[in-house]
Amino acid sequence: MRAHIDSRLYYALQLIGWLFFSAMHVLFSAMYLPFDMAVVFNGGFIGAAGFLCSHLLRQCYRTRWFKLERMALLIARALICVAIATALWEALIVFVLHMGMLKLYDWDSMSKPAAVFWYYYYFVALSLWSMVYFASKMLLARKREAMEKLKLELSLKESQLQNLKWQMNPHFLFNSLNSVRAMINENPARAREMVTQLAGLLRHALSDPQSATVSLGQELESVQAYLAIEKVRFEQRLEYQIDIAADLLQEPVLPMSLQTLVENAIKHGISQHPAGGMLSIRARREERALVIHIENPGRLAPGDGNGLGLKNTRERLHMAFGERSGVELRQADEQRVEAVIRVERA
Repeated sequence: MRAHIDSRLYYALQLIGWLFFSAMHVLFSAMYLPFDMAVVFNGGFIGAAGFLCSHLLRQCYRTRWFKLERMALLIARALICVAIATALWEALIVFVLHMGMLKLYDWDSMSKPAAVFWYYYYFVALSLWSMVYFASKMLLARKREAMEKLKLELSLKESQLQNLKWQMNPHFLFNSLNSVRAMINENPARAREMVTQLAGLLRHALSDPQSATVSLGQELESVQAYLAIEKVRFEQRLEYQIDIAADLLQEPVLPMSLQTLVENAIKHGISQHPAGGMLSIRARREERALVIHIENPGRLAPGDGNGLGLKNTRERLHMAFGERSGVELRQADEQRVEAVIRVERA
């Protein structure tokens, strides 16, 4: 497909270029010759012959003879081919326009200096054409190389995102299973309810493993399933409040990113307080970014914020949304800790 497009572009540029060359030649000839159909045909035929000779040059340049890295040798071989193509070009002009078929001009009256001039004229035209040809090939090769490099980088990023994502999912699964195990002997009915919620959580986690992002609404469904599991476990010790406007639910976020912070809030905040506390989730737009806040009771200790879950979420945010996106853990006041996710929109 690419070769077909390149071929069409080549012929289109060839046609435009040589038509322009013919028009300039006609205008130049009209400055010292009577303007008639002979002058127009002369210019048109010279352009057509240039088209043919330059095309033959292209065929030559595409052979193994020009698969070289040494620039000096490449230029020398190109000049040899240009010289031969120029001789062919002038021979066509002489045979068709002067000596053979049409005899628009008297070849005998053409002086040797004039023949040398026209050879030089055609040689310069084909040399310039060759320079443009090789420059175009180099630019296209660099563009293709850059595109291939970009595709490779994107593939690597997607692979990294999937690896990080699948590091996260077992982390949540093990914590949820531990919660279920803790309830089996204590309250089997509640344990069954937790298993039901866990099934919904796993269904969300495994629904689209190839997706790099999900909507905030989809992520909230997973978070609510997780909170329902933990609500059965903690009972009155866990209260939660979600304050997110409906117009934000379609904003893209990373799968499992919000849930990671909710889980940390319960593990390091709610569960550490005998009386439990309130976990709040809220979101807002801030210029070109979506900002999500998760608050819970607690105090930060040195080294908090460097765990696997937060580290992976931070790296995934950087790869998916850019360096200005990220997650921050901070002390909101004396009694509460706040995690902030920032998703920068392109």
